[in-house]
Amino acid sequence: TSRGRLMDLVLFATEALFGIIFVAAARQWWARRDALSADVVLVFLPMTVVLALQVFRLVAGSIHPLVSALAIALLLAHPVFTLRLAGRVRPMPSWILPAAVLGWAIPVLPLLILGESAPPWLLLLAVIVFVVAESLAAILLADAARRRASAGGTRLWVAAAATAMFGAAILALGAANSTEVTQAGDLLARLLR
Repeated sequence: TSRGRLMDLVLFATEALFGIIFVAAARQWWARRDALSADVVLVFLPMTVVLALQVFRLVAGSIHPLVSALAIALLLAHPVFTLRLAGRVRPMPSWILPAAVLGWAIPVLPLLILGESAPPWLLLLAVIVFVVAESLAAILLADAARRRASAGGTRLWVAAAATAMFGAAILALGAANSTEVTQAGDLLARLLR
């Protein structure tokens, strides 16, 4: 249908723009080789991988389930990378990043092991941890932005808003699918559609 083609075009345009931003961030890291630039690349990496896999799926028709699972695990690690970045631009209690890594690992490692047979509550836990950690990262980035009046402050406001919106999107996706999903694998598959 024409609506389907339009959505494919929008998806392709979004993926192309995201790819351009990722490449620009990677080039900046390559030129500078500093920790802040590396953290920016890490923040963009999960979504870039997911979007690249969607393009691959459109071209090739399918993605190996293990690759899909690893991509979802990487996507669910996004708040950890964002918190790491936030810790570079403002002081942060030392326990937050290890707690976020543990919060990611507790549901995600069993999801990787169990795959489609994982109980739905396990994915729900992963979504909750994602939203909480992503929200905390947004708050920390906004606090850092509030303390700066330069272009860097504006970039941090944009990063804080984008982080909050990404967390809200994952929450909405999880909530929208919670009544229809019978297995965690169903929602994982829907994330890559």
